[in-house]
Amino acid sequence: MDLCFLGRLNIFGAIFANLLPLANPLNENFNAINAGPGLHHLLGTDDLGRDIFSRIVYGSRVSITVGLGAIFIGYGIGAPLGMLAAYRRGRFDAILTTIMYVLLAFPALIATIAVLSFWTPRSLLKIIVVIGIASIPLVYRVIRTATLSVATKDYVVAAKVQGATDRRILMKELLPNIAPIAVSFFLIGVATVIILEGALAFLGLSVNPRRRVGQHDQRSAHRLGPELLAGLLPVAGAVSLPHRLELHRRPHPLAL
Repeated sequence: MDLCFLGRLNIFGAIFANLLPLANPLNENFNAINAGPGLHHLLGTDDLGRDIFSRIVYGSRVSITVGLGAIFIGYGIGAPLGMLAAYRRGRFDAILTTIMYVLLAFPALIATIAVLSFWTPRSLLKIIVVIGIASIPLVYRVIRTATLSVATKDYVVAAKVQGATDRRILMKELLPNIAPIAVSFFLIGVATVIILEGALAFLGLSVNPRRRVGQHDQRSAHRLGPELLAGLLPVAGAVSLPHRLELHRRPHPLAL
């Protein structure tokens, strides 16, 4: 059972955690302190008797929420702008691309830390918004590049000659052809945001540790290994999904 499979399983468990028969991650059982893996505790317990597997699943929910929310903001703004700039070209493309490249010159992590340091009190929504805005220039660049590669194809030119509207060309001709790249970058972006949010949590700029029940504390420093799975598994699951999608999309050699 590889780490990528465990990552996808962890994402599934985090989404449906309320429907699964998992132990309460905050319940302390002093009769099962530092217990090893078993039927009742799949990954054992920490030094307060809390179920580690349950804490990993529930702790991943914060990371996955931030990852998906931030990238949705980035795609909601950056993707349409990138498609329009690549399709329209001209002055609109030049001005917008220059602005995005100027924004890309600023390190996203430093800018995020600076904003969150002064924007208090911090909340999950504020973190999602700040990281989402920081991801817009990168999403714009990827979508614009992907659109440029197909905007001059024969089928797009033929649609223009036939009098198709710009909206139809964007939605029917360009969007389906850049979708594989967009989906792959979306999932990789989610994994990147999860790592970024983990760095913010390490610096004390993320949500309250009580909400991140999978976060390790000083009293259980010797149990750090299992707790790290709360950050590693969602990343592994998100990174492995584009490869799986590509394998399913690619025709089987025997079918050719």
